[in-house]
Amino acid sequence: NYYVCKATFSNPAISKSQLLGFLHAFEEAVKNGDYAQKGFPKSAYGMRKLGINIYTMKILSQRQDIKDKHIQVYAQCPGYVKTDMSSQKGVLTIEEGARTTVFLAELPFEVNNAYQGHFFERSALSSLW
Repeated sequence: NYYVCKATFSNPAISKSQLLGFLHAFEEAVKNGDYAQKGFPKSAYGMRKLGINIYTMKILSQRQDIKDKHIQVYAQCPGYVKTDMSSQKGVLTIEEGARTTVFLAELPFEVNNAYQGHFFERSALSSLW
């Protein structure tokens, strides 16, 4: 359920092996058909997206080789965009959904510690929860 994911993914010290272990447990539970009983959400897409965002925010952005090369790392969401993927039910246009990507691409080419490893939505710092 939401609280299982939040407790796992909110851990500021989550390691790559812990994250992958959790995602593999979800995958196995889906294969076995008991993911709901184990507290996982129904959305495989949502779990995959959450996993990649957590990896980006809490693991990749903190790697020393990334820091040494002065690479800025972000995670971002375009929002609920009206596309085929949302069955045209999204509330944002494609142009509105692209704004956060453009915003991040246009930031100065330097590491900004206030942004490093953070999540963006609607062209602003946001939260996964």
